[in-house]
Amino acid sequence: MDQTIIPSQDRNTVLPTAKKKRFPLADFTEKHRHGVLPLVLSFVLPLVILLVCLFLHGAYPFGDGQIINYDGWHQYYPFLMRLWEHIHHGTGLFYDWGMGMGTNFLSMISYYAADPLNLLLMLSPSRDFRLLFELLIVVRLSFAGLFCGLFLKKILPTMGWSLALFGTGYALCGYFVGYFWNEMWLTSAALFPLLCLGALKLFREGKSSLYIFILGISLFANYYIGYMCAMFIVLEFFILCALFPSSFPNVLRKGFRLLLSTLWGACLGAVLLLPALFGLLNTASTQMATPLYSSFYETMRDLFAPLTSFHQPAVIDGLPNLATTALVTLLVFLFFLAKKIPLREKITAFLVLAFLLFSMNYRVLNYFWHGMHYTNMIPYRFAFVFAFCLVVIAAREYERGLSGFDWVDAVGGILFAGFLGWCAFGLYPNASVLATIFVFASAVIVFTLTSAKILPRRALSGFVCATMLIELCSAAYIGVGAVGFSSYSQYFDGEKGAAILSFAQTVREREADSLDFCRMEEAQWRSLNDSCFFSYHGISQFASSANTAAARVLEGLGMSADPGSNRYTYVHSTPLADTVLGIKYLIARDGYLSDPNLSLVTEGPRESATALYETNAFAGIAFLADARAEEFTFDLSLAPYERQNALFCALTGLEGDLLTKIEPEAVHQQNLDLTREEDGTFSFLTAPQSEDAEYILRLTYRAPQKGMIYCFADVPDTDFVQVNNAWHCVEDYPNFFDAGYFREDERFTLRAVLDEEGDEEFSGTARFDVCVMDQELWDKGLAILQSQRMRITSFSDTALEGEVTAKENGFLYTSIPVEDRCWTLTVDGEEQEITPFAGALIGVKISAGEHHVALCYRPAGFQKGAWISAIAILLLLCLAIAEKKGLVLFREVHTQRSGQAPKNVN
Repeated sequence: MDQTIIPSQDRNTVLPTAKKKRFPLADFTEKHRHGVLPLVLSFVLPLVILLVCLFLHGAYPFGDGQIINYDGWHQYYPFLMRLWEHIHHGTGLFYDWGMGMGTNFLSMISYYAADPLNLLLMLSPSRDFRLLFELLIVVRLSFAGLFCGLFLKKILPTMGWSLALFGTGYALCGYFVGYFWNEMWLTSAALFPLLCLGALKLFREGKSSLYIFILGISLFANYYIGYMCAMFIVLEFFILCALFPSSFPNVLRKGFRLLLSTLWGACLGAVLLLPALFGLLNTASTQMATPLYSSFYETMRDLFAPLTSFHQPAVIDGLPNLATTALVTLLVFLFFLAKKIPLREKITAFLVLAFLLFSMNYRVLNYFWHGMHYTNMIPYRFAFVFAFCLVVIAAREYERGLSGFDWVDAVGGILFAGFLGWCAFGLYPNASVLATIFVFASAVIVFTLTSAKILPRRALSGFVCATMLIELCSAAYIGVGAVGFSSYSQYFDGEKGAAILSFAQTVREREADSLDFCRMEEAQWRSLNDSCFFSYHGISQFASSANTAAARVLEGLGMSADPGSNRYTYVHSTPLADTVLGIKYLIARDGYLSDPNLSLVTEGPRESATALYETNAFAGIAFLADARAEEFTFDLSLAPYERQNALFCALTGLEGDLLTKIEPEAVHQQNLDLTREEDGTFSFLTAPQSEDAEYILRLTYRAPQKGMIYCFADVPDTDFVQVNNAWHCVEDYPNFFDAGYFREDERFTLRAVLDEEGDEEFSGTARFDVCVMDQELWDKGLAILQSQRMRITSFSDTALEGEVTAKENGFLYTSIPVEDRCWTLTVDGEEQEITPFAGALIGVKISAGEHHVALCYRPAGFQKGAWISAIAILLLLCLAIAEKKGLVLFREVHTQRSGQAPKNVN
């Protein structure tokens, strides 16, 4: 008990005084409010909120839902599975033969899987892989709260427990709860506050080790988001220059130190960044010219609308995810009205927020923020920067204690609430807008009563805590629901998936004693990365790192592909296509393929309705082609069947048409005005009909001879084309597909339903190239190609060797996509220049005689990047030790006027 000396005649008499009784919890919170526990809470709070939301939504393991959705379903999880297989099977990380005809795996890792937290995934057993994958998403968001708390603790050292609330405000901002399915972005965005803290320490204290380390980790985890973080650091430098003015020489010194440290940070990740840079040169994002012109995306009214609360965030498309909480937005507004905050600080904050909003809306600036690239969906990918700035400004205003809050602030807050409501009405549900206005009004009332000392400060703290928790919990719950779930139990396609896994194992066993390399594909695709799901060597791929060379080949063959896109899809068509692509096995998802060039290997269980076939069209991964193949290119002005005819002649040296087009006997239409053009296409025009009207085009054909019929369909607004009772997908891109085997004079019908509502007119052009194959000519050409196969003598992750015998000068064709500066080809030990076949596949001229051919792969830039990273890490360790001893790079010269006290660093 405290003792106070009470004056009396007997000064030696000491009487105890009673201390006001306090609750144990109050003592605990007061004792630890400036300790480490608020930081721990800034991690635990978003963790608990998200886990509760997942439980309420029935996510695995609480239900059958799993937070693997959209591109996470198609790409991120399958790619991490592939990485797990490489590590656990001891295969290399440079190249993957199984994805997209062959993929620069290191480049793919750098974008999709380099997050250091994924090391935990790689160490986990396969049975726990999915559960840990989902848990790490939650952990990443929790780290965002912790790192934001660390930043706030540095700049606002008097903050107590409230920093956990504001840290959680960043962790559960609209950006994270709307885009958390993009798990590959989360770590870099979570590290962003720590990067800003490192830049602050660099600017104010000259200590650069934290900034260099965090920048290196951020770029390593995901160079795309890391680039955006580094972009903001440039802006932060000017912010700090405005808030802490210095002499011009010192500003230059600080700027040079920041530039050097930024380059140093980039060098830490050079082992991945350089291969990623060279890998990007082979993708559509760098090979397609992008027009740059000035325009705006949204109205300013629309840009302010997302600052409201209680609404669904953008998940795929939509307005930027700017919101944190309505209370944070109000505190930011009050910050600009506060009388005790320096005008310089207000102007700086206003300019930063205005610039970020303008950058999101102005096409040119948006282009540069996104790495000189226009996004395909998921716009405003740097919106987390804006949300972080809102949280920091709001925390600054709250920590100030709202001192000086008066009727002007109250009226301004109400007017601002009305402005946001006006912006949001019509864009978001009325209930969410009214709830936001209610939060604003309640907060203004509480702030006013607290400022008038009618309510104690503790009541204000309780109101802020309760309101922010309600808003954050609702944001997390709504966001998780908006993103949605896929089925945990059906993710691998149930019985069909189990059957395909067994087929892949069957193929491995059949080919175990062979050095040959072959590919396997599905006649009807489920996802564009099924080779990752089911562990086979495939063709199709959907990835930002997809090689445009493979896309050019598939486009030339008439398949669903576009070199300007990030995906290409194999569809079973002609045996020539299978030969060119090196396919030996085909999987039927409907249990049956009628092509006589296929032989049944095994069938799956009856309930799976699947079957595995082997094609007789396999000629190996490389074979000797006619010398004319060296000059072959796909003429895209020709129809796909004409391109395949030209390809057949170039490879075999034979003359004649492999595929012959047949014309329809009858044409029928429903609700269409149809005109047949001279080139065989059909122009159509519709008139408005009832909403349930169908627009149907139906063509009837007669097979001129027995054999396979192949069809190329290009029909706008149509996802499927029906051939008799079979459906063929032509969604997104037209493609050449196997229509089935028909007897001579047998009739069949092609039917297309144009998927448009009947309330507006629309027009277009439909193309059907229905062809019959000359089986005799094909058998003759195939015999030539198979007799000139390269005999594989050695095969590994990054090397391929074989023997080839040429009776005369010819061209060695391979079905391996070209990658600049990655492949080395030698013939009889001498390096040869690669001559790309059709500008896309590795090829080389071969003289008559027997030759030993070797191919070796090494990602461009890896060796230099490894050396740069090693040196940068070593120097960083030395720098960290030096800074521990008080040494800094480029120490500043501080000039101080006489009699002037030094400024507080904080």
